[in-house]
Amino acid sequence: MIASMCLSVVLIIAGVASLSVVISSLGREFGATQSDLQWIVDAFAISLAALLLPMGPSETSSDVAA
Repeated sequence: MIASMCLSVVLIIAGVASLSVVISSLGREFGATQSDLQWIVDAFAISLAALLLPMGPSETSSDVAA
């Protein structure tokens, strides 16, 4: 369970880092302000995290040894 949680954190960080690479070109292309760009990054991180939530823990109560 810890491994799946760590993997999801790594995926979120990698996703936001990849967005950081293209954020300046997005700002130039659409004429976005610094505040607009921050909203884009926040919305991306929240939506990615929300998509990871339904995955839940990979172990069920019957899989866990007592």
